[in-house]
Amino acid sequence: MKSAIDAQLKRRKLPIPKNLVAYTRLICDSLGRGHADALRAFERMTGKTFQRILMVGGGSKNRLLCQATADAAGVPVVSFSLEGAAVGNIASQLIALRAVKNLAIFRQHLGAGLRQKIYPPR
Repeated sequence: MKSAIDAQLKRRKLPIPKNLVAYTRLICDSLGRGHADALRAFERMTGKTFQRILMVGGGSKNRLLCQATADAAGVPVVSFSLEGAAVGNIASQLIALRAVKNLAIFRQHLGAGLRQKIYPPR
């Protein structure tokens, strides 16, 4: 991966990171900008302004990534330590079985027991 990053930076005439810490920062900042770009694209498509980003999955456990995303997007990132795909699957099954009325009710039940960490933009 390092060689792929270096090649891309050389093509763009940008400096090569000097150590692992600098590569980590570069990757997280780049992903954070990508998240911010996606947020803005969703805002343009929907005509809505989003007030926060909810992050789940492996990335939600990475403090540097969460903060980089909040900084790039200019909105708080709320991270939850859970796997989004698994939770979505459970929600679909419970709704199909009529154990839960709808997604909004599922989210209320789920949200009541989740720990969250908020990363405000700096």
